Amino acid sequence: MKKFLMILIIGLAFFACDDKPKTDPFEGTWIGTHTPNNQEITIKIVAANGSFTQYNEDTFVYKGTYTVSENTVTLTCTHQYENNVWVTNSAVNTGTISGKTLTFDSITFTKQ
Repeated sequence: MKKFLMILIIGLAFFACDDKPKTDPFEGTWIGTHTPNNQEITIKIVAANGSFTQYNEDTFVYKGTYTVSENTVTLTCTHQYENNVWVTNSAVNTGTISGKTLTFDSITFTKQ
């Protein structure tokens, strides 16, 4: 019995110490469209290493940090690009990832 218990403990310890690299499901480039006032705007989010930049029609709009917990992404905007200058901003937005699909505020993005 002691031998079995010891093997079980060692096996569980090995399983818990999985050295496989963890992947960030949000890292990469995401493209979506938004249609305010009947004008379609292409939105691109580029994310890597906990930071993101958002572009609307290839123009800088926001940048900040992000965290991922299971299938939820939380973007914390730190700056907004206005009049050719980055200004401080503190908006927080959450979205849901499912495979190569990301949804924020009813806007669906596809991972490129």
